[in-house]
Amino acid sequence: MDGKTDQQKLRVFLAEQQSADFRDKLRTVVISDDYEKLKDGFIKSLPDSFNMWKDFLGDGKYLAGDDVTYVDFMVYENLDYYRLFHPSIFDDFPTLKAYHSRIKNLPELQDYFNSPTYRRWPLFGPMAKFGGGGDPPKHL
Repeated sequence: MDGKTDQQKLRVFLAEQQSADFRDKLRTVVISDDYEKLKDGFIKSLPDSFNMWKDFLGDGKYLAGDDVTYVDFMVYENLDYYRLFHPSIFDDFPTLKAYHSRIKNLPELQDYFNSPTYRRWPLFGPMAKFGGGGDPPKHL
Protein backbone atom coordinates (compact mmCIF):
# COMPACT_ATOMS: atom_id res chain seq x y z
CA MET A 1 0.00 0.00 0.00
CA ASP A 2 2.92 2.33 -0.60
CA GLY A 3 2.38 2.99 -4.32
CA LYS A 4 3.00 0.85 -7.36
CA THR A 5 5.28 3.11 -9.37
CA ASP A 6 8.23 5.28 -8.41
CA GLN A 7 6.08 8.38 -8.98
CA GLN A 8 3.36 7.04 -6.66
CA LYS A 9 5.94 6.11 -4.03
CA LEU A 10 7.33 9.63 -4.15
CA ARG A 11 3.85 11.12 -3.73
CA VAL A 12 3.20 8.79 -0.79
CA PHE A 13 6.49 9.80 0.85
CA LEU A 14 5.78 13.52 0.39
CA ALA A 15 2.21 13.20 1.65
CA GLU A 16 3.36 11.24 4.70
CA GLN A 17 5.79 13.97 5.71
CA GLN A 18 3.21 16.70 5.16
CA SER A 19 0.56 14.70 7.01
CA ALA A 20 2.77 14.50 10.09
CA ASP A 21 3.33 18.26 10.01
CA PHE A 22 -0.39 18.86 9.43
CA ARG A 23 -1.33 16.82 12.49
CA ASP A 24 1.39 18.41 14.63
CA LYS A 25 0.08 21.90 13.86
CA LEU A 26 -3.32 21.04 15.29
CA ARG A 27 -1.90 19.13 18.22
CA THR A 28 0.46 21.99 19.13
CA VAL A 29 -2.46 24.43 19.32
CA VAL A 30 -4.84 22.20 21.27
CA ILE A 31 -2.28 21.26 23.93
CA SER A 32 -0.99 24.81 24.35
CA ASP A 33 -1.65 26.62 27.60
CA ASP A 34 -2.52 29.56 25.32
CA TYR A 35 -5.13 27.57 23.38
CA GLU A 36 -7.87 30.19 23.70
CA LYS A 37 -5.52 32.94 22.48
CA LEU A 38 -4.20 30.85 19.57
CA LYS A 39 -7.45 29.27 18.42
CA ASP A 40 -8.89 32.12 16.28
CA GLY A 41 -5.60 32.84 14.50
CA PHE A 42 -5.12 29.13 13.86
CA ILE A 43 -8.60 28.82 12.35
CA LYS A 44 -7.84 31.77 10.06
CA SER A 45 -4.70 30.00 8.85
CA LEU A 46 -6.48 26.74 7.96
CA PRO A 47 -7.33 27.63 4.35
CA ASP A 48 -3.61 27.71 3.53
CA SER A 49 -3.15 24.13 4.74
CA PHE A 50 -6.36 22.93 3.13
CA ASN A 51 -5.42 24.55 -0.18
CA MET A 52 -2.14 22.65 -0.08
CA TRP A 53 -4.00 19.33 0.33
CA LYS A 54 -6.54 20.30 -2.34
CA ASP A 55 -3.74 21.09 -4.79
CA PHE A 56 -1.82 17.92 -3.92
CA LEU A 57 -4.90 15.76 -4.44
CA GLY A 58 -5.80 17.56 -7.67
CA ASP A 59 -8.24 15.50 -9.70
CA GLY A 60 -6.96 12.24 -8.25
CA LYS A 61 -9.15 9.73 -6.56
CA TYR A 62 -6.48 9.18 -3.90
CA LEU A 63 -3.27 11.00 -3.01
CA ALA A 64 -1.05 8.78 -5.17
CA GLY A 65 -3.55 8.22 -7.99
CA ASP A 66 -6.25 5.62 -8.52
CA ASP A 67 -5.14 3.26 -5.77
CA VAL A 68 -5.54 3.81 -2.06
CA THR A 69 -2.28 3.84 -0.09
CA TYR A 70 -1.51 3.87 3.60
CA VAL A 71 -0.97 7.62 3.56
CA ASP A 72 -4.60 8.14 2.53
CA PHE A 73 -5.60 6.75 5.92
CA MET A 74 -3.20 9.08 7.70
CA VAL A 75 -4.51 12.12 5.86
CA TYR A 76 -8.11 11.00 6.32
CA GLU A 77 -7.60 10.83 10.07
CA ASN A 78 -6.03 14.29 10.14
CA LEU A 79 -8.77 15.80 8.00
CA ASP A 80 -11.30 14.23 10.33
CA TYR A 81 -9.61 15.78 13.37
CA TYR A 82 -9.68 19.16 11.69
CA ARG A 83 -13.36 18.64 10.77
CA LEU A 84 -14.14 17.94 14.41
CA PHE A 85 -12.11 20.96 15.50
CA HIS A 86 -13.73 23.31 12.96
CA PRO A 87 -17.03 21.87 11.65
CA SER A 88 -17.35 24.11 8.58
CA ILE A 89 -13.78 23.65 7.33
CA PHE A 90 -14.89 21.55 4.34
CA ASP A 91 -17.39 24.18 3.17
CA ASP A 92 -14.83 25.82 0.88
CA PHE A 93 -13.09 22.56 -0.05
CA PRO A 94 -15.58 20.25 -1.77
CA THR A 95 -12.86 18.09 -3.33
CA LEU A 96 -11.37 17.42 0.11
CA LYS A 97 -14.82 16.73 1.51
CA ALA A 98 -15.42 14.20 -1.28
CA TYR A 99 -11.98 12.65 -0.68
CA HIS A 100 -12.69 12.41 3.06
CA SER A 101 -16.02 10.70 2.33
CA ARG A 102 -14.43 8.34 -0.19
CA ILE A 103 -11.94 7.11 2.42
CA LYS A 104 -14.51 7.01 5.21
CA ASN A 105 -16.87 4.90 3.13
CA LEU A 106 -14.35 2.20 2.25
CA PRO A 107 -16.00 -1.07 3.39
CA GLU A 108 -13.01 -2.03 5.55
CA LEU A 109 -13.16 1.27 7.42
CA GLN A 110 -16.91 1.00 7.83
CA ASP A 111 -16.39 -2.42 9.40
CA TYR A 112 -13.91 -0.88 11.82
CA PHE A 113 -16.11 2.14 12.59
CA ASN A 114 -18.95 -0.22 13.43
CA SER A 115 -16.82 -2.51 15.59
CA PRO A 116 -16.67 -2.41 19.39
CA THR A 117 -12.95 -1.55 19.28
CA TYR A 118 -13.52 1.80 17.54
CA ARG A 119 -13.36 4.87 19.79
CA ARG A 120 -14.35 8.19 18.31
CA TRP A 121 -13.41 10.39 21.27
CA PRO A 122 -11.09 11.62 22.74
CA LEU A 123 -8.64 12.48 19.96
CA PHE A 124 -5.62 13.48 22.01
CA GLY A 125 -4.28 12.98 25.51
CA PRO A 126 -5.97 14.54 28.55
CA MET A 127 -3.76 17.63 28.44
CA ALA A 128 -5.43 18.82 25.21
CA LYS A 129 -7.85 21.71 25.56
CA PHE A 130 -9.78 20.30 22.61
CA GLY A 131 -10.07 16.60 21.95
CA GLY A 132 -8.54 15.60 25.25
CA GLY A 133 -11.69 14.48 26.99
CA GLY A 134 -14.98 15.85 28.14
CA ASP A 135 -17.98 15.90 25.88
CA PRO A 136 -17.31 15.47 22.17
CA PRO A 137 -18.45 18.20 19.78
CA LYS A 138 -22.13 18.06 18.85
CA HIS A 139 -21.26 17.49 15.18
CA LEU A 140 -19.38 14.27 16.01
